[in-house]
Amino acid sequence: MIGAKLLQLTFNASDDTTVSPNVQYAAMGPVPYNLNYIPWRTQIPTLLCPSDLAPSAVIPNAVTNYGVSLGDSFWNCNNTRNAPAAGEPVSTGTPANIGQHRGFFKDLHTTAFRDVLDGLSNTVAMGELVRSAGQRELVGDVLVRNQTNNTVRDDPKVECWDFGADPQRPRFYRPSPAVELAVETSASGNRWRGSTWAQGEPMMSAVTITFPPNGPNFVRGNGDANGPGGIFAVASRHQGGAHVLMGDGAVRFVTDSIDSGNLSSRPVGVNGGPPACAESPYGLWGALGSNAAKEPRSIDEI
Repeated sequence: MIGAKLLQLTFNASDDTTVSPNVQYAAMGPVPYNLNYIPWRTQIPTLLCPSDLAPSAVIPNAVTNYGVSLGDSFWNCNNTRNAPAAGEPVSTGTPANIGQHRGFFKDLHTTAFRDVLDGLSNTVAMGELVRSAGQRELVGDVLVRNQTNNTVRDDPKVECWDFGADPQRPRFYRPSPAVELAVETSASGNRWRGSTWAQGEPMMSAVTITFPPNGPNFVRGNGDANGPGGIFAVASRHQGGAHVLMGDGAVRFVTDSIDSGNLSSRPVGVNGGPPACAESPYGLWGALGSNAAKEPRSIDEI
């Protein structure tokens, strides 16, 4: 979750509603989709971008417009641990897909500034994201593809962007592909971009540095937020780009025309893709997402 991964936050919004008052919760509360726990329903103003919709415009959750960076290699960005021993928490499973986890943050792993060998000033730590308006927008909604044949892995540009985007209305998805939209139902309200600040699944609170800002989003599998990977683009409702937070604390505006290299390339570390520790195939943008590949690229090139 964002609060545990990056920020020391104080809940400066209040919710006086009494929900399950007799329930005793463990420290840090229950699972983040249990909205009986008042902190998970408490909106933190710091996590909202004024350019986006009002937080209650579509769903009533405590939402976010910012996600932590999982780097440029997207295929297994939510698949960092093997299955744990019976009865043990998932965080105890042995590391998996090690060469693919190149971001400032890694799901289910602890990271520190010392792990960012490319330099804090040249590595993206967080980025803006757009919350779904339920309108099939590239920037806020998520394309779903059941990846039994790895097509998006093998050619992200053709099998995600070209497959999903409507050529007549390129800011929107075509009418036919399955897309995860925000809906006003309590059963489904936790599964969309930015829909729950406390939820650590990449669909909700992370970005990948693959497609340039305001590109489309994609999740592997049947649309569940806990799919093993996906492309979760940095995005905003600002004109022409979005903001990122660099590891040294600097905030930079990145245009959607930034050099993104070969978007048809397989990501680093997957079968048939560039080997682990290779330079990012996704140009300057991808290089800013990797934390230790030693690319000779700088944020000052934008």
